[in-house]
Amino acid sequence: MYDDGIWVALVLADVAGHHPQEPWQESELLAVLDALEKIGRVPLRTELPLPHSQEALKGAFMAWEKLRTGPGLPAGRPGWTRSAC
Repeated sequence: MYDDGIWVALVLADVAGHHPQEPWQESELLAVLDALEKIGRVPLRTELPLPHSQEALKGAFMAWEKLRTGPGLPAGRPGWTRSAC
C-alpha cells in the first residue's frame, strides 16, 4: 500500500480460483463460511487507522441479504452464521 496524501495505490496478489456461483452451490458456500470463520480468528492490527466507510459501501455488500432471501442456507453451515441471517 502507498499513500502520500495525494496518491494512493494498493497492490494485490492474483489468486487462482473463481468466484462462487449464484445461486450459491452448497459446497462453495460451506467453503466460504469456513474461510470466514478462520479469518474471524485472526487478531486485528489495531494500530492501522481504518476508514469508516459503512455508509459509502452499504449497498455493495449484500451477500447476507441474498442468502437470507434466497433458497436458504444449508443445514451443515457453521453455528455463527445462524445469528448473521
